[in-house]
Amino acid sequence: MAQKTRLLPRLAFIFGALILMASGVFLASIQSWRAEKMSDLVEGSQLAILPTGPIEYVRRGEGPTVLVFHDAGGGYDEGAHVGGFLELEGFEVISPSRPGYLRTPLSMGDTPTKQAEATAALLDSLSIPHVAVLGEGFGGSVACEFARLFPDRTTALVLVSALTAPLNASPVVSSSDYAAMRFSRRPLASSLGVAYDFTTTGTPEEKRAWVEFILGDTSQTEYFQSLTDCLTPPSPRSTGLQNDLLQIAFLSPSLLKAIHTPTLIVHGQKDKIVPFAQAETAASLLPQALFLPLPEAGHIVLLGSAARGAQARITEFLKKHHAATSAAPR
Repeated sequence: MAQKTRLLPRLAFIFGALILMASGVFLASIQSWRAEKMSDLVEGSQLAILPTGPIEYVRRGEGPTVLVFHDAGGGYDEGAHVGGFLELEGFEVISPSRPGYLRTPLSMGDTPTKQAEATAALLDSLSIPHVAVLGEGFGGSVACEFARLFPDRTTALVLVSALTAPLNASPVVSSSDYAAMRFSRRPLASSLGVAYDFTTTGTPEEKRAWVEFILGDTSQTEYFQSLTDCLTPPSPRSTGLQNDLLQIAFLSPSLLKAIHTPTLIVHGQKDKIVPFAQAETAASLLPQALFLPLPEAGHIVLLGSAARGAQARITEFLKKHHAATSAAPR
């Protein structure tokens, strides 16, 4: 009995040591994954040092400039990803990390108004006088503010699944790097299922058809994998995300009445994050709005059967209202 009593502390010590070793390996794997992601993000962007502070951005393509404001949880990479098809259509895409995301500090602007003003200063530093503006999701409110504040330099406005009014309930989004790392290692079909449940309202049959459509289309599969990569790691994006969620309550749809820029509204009727009713209201308030409702689409309108049609309509709209603008010298 005495021998067993002496053995228990040793076993507890060994067990504890094994737990610590496993925890160390676990933490090291997360840190290594995060460090690799951050290195790629820093390498892939530029940093403009303005009098008020830094703004991170990426500038790609050749042609008339389209300024893209990314959705919540994103960054310059997510905005550039959403606008990537426009590069192939003869446009230049500029995508900044909105304040609080990646290397742009929140001190550069917490409200949509301040973020629009900071981005105008970025364009000034790049000698870009005119842009078309595309706002996706939570970036839609900033895009609207840019068009409202700077009508003389905004040739066209595109709102994609855009948030333009308060929400009854804010989406719950994890900022855990571990959760993001695990999600990135899921089987593709499983990841698509999770994405559908988070962004789209629909029946199990509609969900299955959506997943199968994407799995059967190589370009759509690559788009989804690239999109999920643009949302990781989440920890350096968490300050911006939390600020976005705070700003929702203060959005005022009535401000849309002051925007006279030609506007294209693209919104999925099955959007689970930003209700379709917001797009209907925006279309009724914006004086020069063209409304493109997508009956089968959710929040990510560039995924699924409606994606190519939506891209074509956005391209057509921008070429009509913005293609005459000459590309800015670099």
